[in-house]
Amino acid sequence: MPTNRRNSWPLPHLPIVTLIFMQLFCYGLCIEKFTNVQCSTFDEKFVEFEMCRLRAVKRDVNELSLKTRFLNTTELTRNVTIRLQLMKKASGYKPFLYDISADLCEYMDKRNHPFLNIIFNAFGAHSCPLSNELVIEHMKFPTDMLKVLPLPLGEYAIFATLATGGKNRAEVKVYFMLENFKA
Repeated sequence: MPTNRRNSWPLPHLPIVTLIFMQLFCYGLCIEKFTNVQCSTFDEKFVEFEMCRLRAVKRDVNELSLKTRFLNTTELTRNVTIRLQLMKKASGYKPFLYDISADLCEYMDKRNHPFLNIIFNAFGAHSCPLSNELVIEHMKFPTDMLKVLPLPLGEYAIFATLATGGKNRAEVKVYFMLENFKA
């Protein structure tokens, strides 16, 4: 009687699954870099961006520099909300995994949201109430962030919107990519 050998190995697709998994996630074999940054103010009496740029250091390395000055610091002490969105490029940038809104000072006191912790730890620690200046200089892509938040290869963006009193005041969009290393 003939035997059916089709199911002789318990996991016939394991090598294919492993290969796809290795291609999807970066563990030192891919290029992570910032690709663009855009800063917008919706209220020029509240905030101004003195610097918002990327500088190419090497072929595969860019540095982010951002200098923000808050003009109305009394608004920074009450009802400050931050919205962080992780976006993935797929026929335009679409929401991907996270879209978080939080009271900024409450979050700074408790540090109680894992995604916000990843982003704030990558971009530097700040305290509440915010000072009248926020400066990030010569920041390279935080590759440690990918150990905690492994993402598939592709193009991404983090949109951060700052609001006070229910009104959007400023927005920073940081674009980055994860691609295979090409020797």
